[in-house]
Amino acid sequence: MRSRIAALACLTLATCTQDRAPTSPRRPAPAFATTGTDVVLMGAGDIAHCDSHSYDTDSLIDTIPGTVFAAGDNAYEDGSSTDYANCYDPTWGRERARTYPALGNHDYNLGNANGYWGYFGTTGFGYPGGYYSSDLGSWHIIVLNSVGTPYVSTDPGSAQEQWLKADLAAHPNTCTLAIWHHPLYFSVQTASNDTGATNWVKPFWVDLYNAGADVVVNGHMHQYERFAPQDPNGVTDSQTGIREFIVGTGGGSVVGSSFKLFQRNSEVLNGTTWGVLKFTLHAASYDWKFIPVRGQTFTDSGTASCHGAKPAVSAGADQLVHPGGRLTFNGTFTDADNDGPWTYTIAWGDGSSSTGSIATQDTIRGSHVYPSLGQYAASLAVTDNGGLTGSANAAVTVSNDDVLVGAGDVARCDTQNDDVTASLLDHVGGTVFTVGDNAYPSGAVTDFSNCYTPTWGRHLARTRPTPGDKDYKTSGASGYFAYFGAAAGDPAKGYYSYDLGSWHIIALNSSISTSTGSAQEQWLKADLAATTQQCVLAYFHYPLFASQTGSQVWGTVQPLWVDLYAARADIVLSAHFQFYERFALQTPTGEADPAGGIREFVVGTGGQTWTSFGVPLPTSQVRSTQSWGVLKLTLHATSYDWQFIPIAGQTLTDAGSTACHTKGSVASVAMSLPSATVSVGSTVQVTATPLDANDNPLSDRVVTWTSSAPAVATVSANGLVSGVAAGSATITATSEGKSGTAAITVTSVPVASVVVSPASASMQVGQTVQLTATTLDANGDVLTGRAIAWTTSAVATATVDGTGLVSGVAPGSA
Repeated sequence: MRSRIAALACLTLATCTQDRAPTSPRRPAPAFATTGTDVVLMGAGDIAHCDSHSYDTDSLIDTIPGTVFAAGDNAYEDGSSTDYANCYDPTWGRERARTYPALGNHDYNLGNANGYWGYFGTTGFGYPGGYYSSDLGSWHIIVLNSVGTPYVSTDPGSAQEQWLKADLAAHPNTCTLAIWHHPLYFSVQTASNDTGATNWVKPFWVDLYNAGADVVVNGHMHQYERFAPQDPNGVTDSQTGIREFIVGTGGGSVVGSSFKLFQRNSEVLNGTTWGVLKFTLHAASYDWKFIPVRGQTFTDSGTASCHGAKPAVSAGADQLVHPGGRLTFNGTFTDADNDGPWTYTIAWGDGSSSTGSIATQDTIRGSHVYPSLGQYAASLAVTDNGGLTGSANAAVTVSNDDVLVGAGDVARCDTQNDDVTASLLDHVGGTVFTVGDNAYPSGAVTDFSNCYTPTWGRHLARTRPTPGDKDYKTSGASGYFAYFGAAAGDPAKGYYSYDLGSWHIIALNSSISTSTGSAQEQWLKADLAATTQQCVLAYFHYPLFASQTGSQVWGTVQPLWVDLYAARADIVLSAHFQFYERFALQTPTGEADPAGGIREFVVGTGGQTWTSFGVPLPTSQVRSTQSWGVLKLTLHATSYDWQFIPIAGQTLTDAGSTACHTKGSVASVAMSLPSATVSVGSTVQVTATPLDANDNPLSDRVVTWTSSAPAVATVSANGLVSGVAAGSATITATSEGKSGTAAITVTSVPVASVVVSPASASMQVGQTVQLTATTLDANGDVLTGRAIAWTTSAVATATVDGTGLVSGVAPGSA
């Protein structure tokens, strides 16, 4: 009742409006006519074409007091400044002071909507997005921009869609009417690819339907069409459905009889008449009347009641739970009509449900155990005393893994980026992290309550924060610590740690001393020494490395990196710079170390503005600025996956997986072959496995190889031993100062055969013939360097010297 009383007060003044945040900045509201408690709203879309028809329709509204709407494509052909000046201004422009305009596709024909904004002004009507709202009498009026990507997105989670949800929640009026250009459903076919549905505006319908809106008014199709109340899927819903009107009759061309896509809920069609649609908005109902231009006769009129607002229900954010773990459910609802008591049902998505009733608009609580892995949809349905039901869903993931998701540089009241990144968190179960600069401009209590609470604040119960320099602009970061409470750790420190499944998570404070020997650095060493978890992640505000313009190394946090690197930590998350950057595994000095390095993510993408890049650092792998979103880390027992999730309308994606480093020092090195024999020219593979004190393998450690006698045997960097000459050698594998050895004996390859050339010869007594001998192994391969002994079977016939030179002595054979 309070909103209705306020509306009556506005009617007395005839020019005031009842606006409740969030609404976009706009001009003062147009004057509107009143009849008792009634107001008049009239207009059309597809308007000014520099011909007589827009004059004809303007002559209708010129005689009717009230508020005017213009439902897009207001000035043909291109919505240019010239089109507005020459076509719109002399006609409907006479009503500009009392007009609520909407943008159409022709307004963007020149690649922008400069003509529209130049005419209506950039200080109002939701510039630059073109969506805004106002109360008109007891009705809430919403104007949206349906042009879509790449101009203003209509996607779920987009800035506009999130604004719409928030606006509906902030204005629980009994009656709601929305205006935009493109209709969801239509029966006219103006192009061969028309399907009768404009699916990109369906997210508007979903939000409006869930909030209990009554009327949607569109243009675009150059016709008049009225629908029965229906849901977003086009199913008749006489109780809570939305009635759609298409009024593309303001002066542009009309379609004639091109009705080929007849919709099941279409009640009235006309494609030959210009005119305007007049609404008389009562406190809890409305009348409509289509008024044709002079000389035409088609009309349509009727009356309908506002169906009242269904309970607006939230099932909370999506959740993650382990098999057998207990999920805690906290759903909320509001009911503008306060029509209690209310009954509710929580359907857990696995065939079971919980029911109950509640006498006040309060949190609905429940819990459930999911025994099996899988994805489930938990839904909450709340029914008021009059039978109206509102519902909402939350996804439940039952997994053995854990999820850490978040960003830094988050909330500021003069942008909607944080609203949209918060909506991403709504759909990712798990623990939320923040990497500092949580509430702009100074981390004051008011910054948190006004900027952070309406966005990321709805995930407060599952957030583990860290502070940034902006949070310390308020002395001692007192606003930060007051807001997050115990979750932020000791206010005198601001650093803490916790285990998340099989991972050890360390939240550090880079805004206080991080120097070697400082209290925080000593605590970090002790904390790392105490953990038994294999996988370790740390997060703090200032990044050690960032490819920004200017200084790219934040040396004050290097001592933290030194300790983390020595303990073989896996991940460091930071922010401060407003961009996204992922680095290769690296040392605290920025050298690539694929075996034991730390992977750094800079995730300053929570909602603040953006920072430019400079020359990329050598280990930088992925970079993007002017991209907002959150980083999701899925933490497995011995590895992790990362995924950057962008806000709606942006395309940056980055994903991958990496194994965690093994932990502990090398106590010994086990050799696969304590000894081996290899012949000259042959090889044998030796493997070395570093072991910890409990003989657990440390597979990701660096191993170096040496030979005691390289002239006898050499060894490669991978442990491949090659025989060089007969003899003995010791092969040593070393890792972190510990060694293992293998005794290698190199032997000669035995001679399997000797080939003499020529195989036979004839000579005169006193002559000589040179013979050569080639030694071969069993495979027929030539063996070099072998000693050859020559003999003759008949010394009296022929002699042979040590080189194989044969001399004839007497006739005969030898």
